[in-house]
Amino acid sequence: MIVSQNLGKSRGQVILQKDHADLASQLCQAFGNQEFAPLEPKELMEFVALNHDRGWDEADAVMGRNPLTGLPFSLVNTPIDLLLATGPRSIAFNAEHHPYCGLLAAMHVWGLFHGRYGMSNKIVVDLLKGEAKAKANIMLQNVLEQQQQLTAWCQDDPVFRCLVAPIKLMQNYKLLQFFDTLSLYFNECVAKEGAATEFLHVPYDQSRDCTIDITPLGRKTYRITPYPFTHDQLVLQQHSFDIPVSETDANYQGIFGTSDILTETITLVV
Repeated sequence: MIVSQNLGKSRGQVILQKDHADLASQLCQAFGNQEFAPLEPKELMEFVALNHDRGWDEADAVMGRNPLTGLPFSLVNTPIDLLLATGPRSIAFNAEHHPYCGLLAAMHVWGLFHGRYGMSNKIVVDLLKGEAKAKANIMLQNVLEQQQQLTAWCQDDPVFRCLVAPIKLMQNYKLLQFFDTLSLYFNECVAKEGAATEFLHVPYDQSRDCTIDITPLGRKTYRITPYPFTHDQLVLQQHSFDIPVSETDANYQGIFGTSDILTETITLVV
């Protein structure tokens, strides 16, 4: 879950990981124009964008209350055992659809703990201590072994051999990170205006990257420069829940099941 207390101390805004991934999918489906190379392979990139966090489904279903906020545990403070189970489940779900999707999901999981392969200075695994770090390292070693197995499968397939060449594979990994982090940006500023920011290492193609600047224009409209989407205006739908702070443990699945889904419209323009 992504949790924000934008609505004052008594209420919070909660976005489930599946809704975060849905927004990433909307961005993915709209990507590509004369400057930015189209997705390849398109169907598989769209699948992994939509499902890169599918391992969180079970975690969100049992997520408990964070006593520090009175709201559900958020992405960054999820209990460690629950957190570490999400990555392997995401990889398995994607690999079952296709090994190439599983490979990109495995890179996504490993990258989250290791600065997104050099694209971020946040090395999560270095922030862990003691037993939590030991458990994370075991999980991440298994993820690396899965990457090797999935890469080997793709290399043995004449269609996918070129798609796991390092330069092409990194292009697609960077695209997945762009869809993920841009979605997170909008998730974190739900119910308020986001600040100006930039996204590094967004691929024009497999050999050239750029920095994309985002400028808020008010009323949930943002100018994107350079603009990477097919149409000059992209309208996105973001879903969330408005829930009360609780003094005691809460049945969040029951709360979500009986709460209205809030839909926020976000517009991206040239």
